[in-house]
Amino acid sequence: MRPLASRECPVCGQSVKVENLQRHFANVHPGKDSSAAISREEQREVTRKARGPARIAGARRRILTIALVGVLLVVGFVGISYALRLAPSGGSNFDVPGYCGQEGAVTHYHVLLVIFANGQQQPLPDNRIAQLNPDPGAYIGFIRRPEFTNPSLYCPQGEIHALHTHDGSGIIHVEMPQLVSTPPTLGDFFRIWGQPLDSGRVWSFTGRVTATMETTENGDVVSSTNYPNPTSIPFYTPPGGPRSNPEAIPQSEIFDGAYGTGGSGGHFGGEIIRLTIT
Repeated sequence: MRPLASRECPVCGQSVKVENLQRHFANVHPGKDSSAAISREEQREVTRKARGPARIAGARRRILTIALVGVLLVVGFVGISYALRLAPSGGSNFDVPGYCGQEGAVTHYHVLLVIFANGQQQPLPDNRIAQLNPDPGAYIGFIRRPEFTNPSLYCPQGEIHALHTHDGSGIIHVEMPQLVSTPPTLGDFFRIWGQPLDSGRVWSFTGRVTATMETTENGDVVSSTNYPNPTSIPFYTPPGGPRSNPEAIPQSEIFDGAYGTGGSGGHFGGEIIRLTIT
């Protein structure tokens, strides 16, 4: 569209662009009729020119708004997906001790339990030592005998508890069918096992109990926390996720394989729970 020329104001003689004449009259000659200075056709052309940039600006605003909404939707979707992947989906009401099912499921990581009593590290109940053979690869939380499983929590034949062992090494398998908002605890494991655990008792040992949770990285202890109440020690999910076991099991902690290798391919989640009875 060609630009409109300037024109002399019929009232004051000032040279004014045609598109600015109406504004000029309104500001400089209020009450004066501008029709003598600008025709209706020119007014329509001025209006069309004024609407053009406004339409462009409006279109730009709409495009920016749509783009922003799209970005927010993508970010929100990614955030929700990430949260759903990391955050619990099963809530805190999942009955860890009462669950029976198959292995593997949604979580599968390993925690190492080390029990010291009478000045020596104690192996957990071991099927080979007990010379039992309902299943030579599963122990606490599977074998339907009181040495291995709470009689009130026996699983149906062929099923296993979410927390269980595969030998006497102290490696505990955490295998649940869903994510939970509150991690399972050492207290859950001892309830499945059917053995006492408090500040004065661990299994068949009595005395002052010192309970410590250590986290390891590349074989080094990076944190250590004492728990006055050992039942509250959480089986935390490894940083790599609920099915990750990034750390090599320290062989000295599982008796150099004398009581099994944990049934975990030599790896665990990096959490070591130490219970010392004195």
